[in-house]
Amino acid sequence: MTWFQPGSPEPLWKFQLIGMIVSLAVYNGLNMPVTLPKALYMKLLGLDVSELHHIADGWPDLTNGLTSLLEWDEKEGSVEDVFSRTYEYSVEQLGQHMTFDMGTEIESWPQFADSYVPSHIEAPLVTNATRNKFVSDYIHWLTDVSIRPQFEAFKRGFFTCIDPRSTRLFDPDTLQSVVEGVQDIDISEMRRAARYVGWEASNRTVKDFWSIVKKYNLEQKKKLLEFVTASDRVPVGGMRNLQFTLQKNGVGDEHLPSSYTCFGILLLPEYSSKEVLRKNLTTALENSMGFGFA
Repeated sequence: MTWFQPGSPEPLWKFQLIGMIVSLAVYNGLNMPVTLPKALYMKLLGLDVSELHHIADGWPDLTNGLTSLLEWDEKEGSVEDVFSRTYEYSVEQLGQHMTFDMGTEIESWPQFADSYVPSHIEAPLVTNATRNKFVSDYIHWLTDVSIRPQFEAFKRGFFTCIDPRSTRLFDPDTLQSVVEGVQDIDISEMRRAARYVGWEASNRTVKDFWSIVKKYNLEQKKKLLEFVTASDRVPVGGMRNLQFTLQKNGVGDEHLPSSYTCFGILLLPEYSSKEVLRKNLTTALENSMGFGFA
């Protein structure tokens, strides 16, 4: 998961450049090998990021902690005594611990070249009466106040090739799929969409191949997809929009599977047994690197 660094030393034009690269990828129908939190896509669509479920994918531990704070039953003790949480937003910024009272407005978040002067006024403790507002404010500081210059630069770049009006067609989940592709890989769907060159779908080696990869975990599936297509993401629209071809590549247990990633072709030799196929395919996936020919 990737997010902005508060007060990053990198100049803002670099964040704008990254936004432009993502914009170009979307314009050309390409998926980016990134994982960004749902909050980013909400902000790009002009939606408020204000609820815990809005940040759950990017900050699961923080979400669990804040959920515990909200759900605490004061019959077991007061919120201030049990949690001892001050009404502050804290972050580690380039090795420096920075803390701000969220009840006080700041003109802008200190950037790398700015000096940070910690406040000597102690912030109040979070109480039963203020815990809901505390969580709302904390989410606001996390996803807006602390990273506003970097996000605004990224947003300017993102809308370089994309008309903001066109994004009204999307909700955050759909926009995320357009940018990142789909990370869930359905082998059964892949099998239905696969093409064959030199093979018949009924061939024993082909059946063994699908039997083996169907039992793969997510990381193994991603390695297989990347080995064949140079991307571990499924494009928007699912497997039907993916080029995945099994092409026969001779006979012999001494040969490993290989691929033409530009064309989505897996070059698969005919093996003497399912175990040989499993072993050679595993070896190929674990030791492949590069782009074009794997």
